[in-house]
Amino acid sequence: MRATRQVERRSDAIAQKLGGRPGVREERKLEQIERIAVACGLTRLLEWAIQRNSVEFACEPRTIDPALMFYSSTKPNMSLKLFVFKLFKYLNCSLSVFTTALVLMDRLVKKGNHYRLNEYNVHRIFLATSLIACKLLDDKPRPLKLFAMVGGISPIELCALERVCLEMLEYDLYVNPAVYALYERRVRASVRPQVSAETMMRRARKVAN
Repeated sequence: MRATRQVERRSDAIAQKLGGRPGVREERKLEQIERIAVACGLTRLLEWAIQRNSVEFACEPRTIDPALMFYSSTKPNMSLKLFVFKLFKYLNCSLSVFTTALVLMDRLVKKGNHYRLNEYNVHRIFLATSLIACKLLDDKPRPLKLFAMVGGISPIELCALERVCLEMLEYDLYVNPAVYALYERRVRASVRPQVSAETMMRRARKVAN
């Protein structure tokens, strides 16, 4: 809470230096709301994919090798929602990075039958594809060590995950603008319309704290 107040005071000071324009803080608030909405939309899409796969393959024999690199031996203690919000908060990548990561995730899953999203692999796959998308799109990519620290794994392990991703994708990283626009609409459409911006911000603060 103290850190939050310090950030707010600094933003007030910056606004005053910029001529005291009241629209500065409003723009920052709108940007924060947009990031929260995208984070919520991404989380819901990933959760739906996990639920769908758990239903479709619940009765089939287990063919997934638990030793595969993307798979954790146990379910992560951190929920998917908390994990996604953590990446958004501490990495502070552009929104296009995470949308592109979703495109790469789908592309990765389609290239391997044993890479269906589930609770054991979604965290690591999303982390690895976000790293790749960040290097592609952001002018100043975040260092791999930061991604590893936020994601809760070692830099060596994340480097290996990135390499496997690139090999499975056959280094096909180009995202057509029309495809990107389609995924962006899917992300935004998955956010519940009845949830107000203020409610999303309250929930984001609870998750972040």
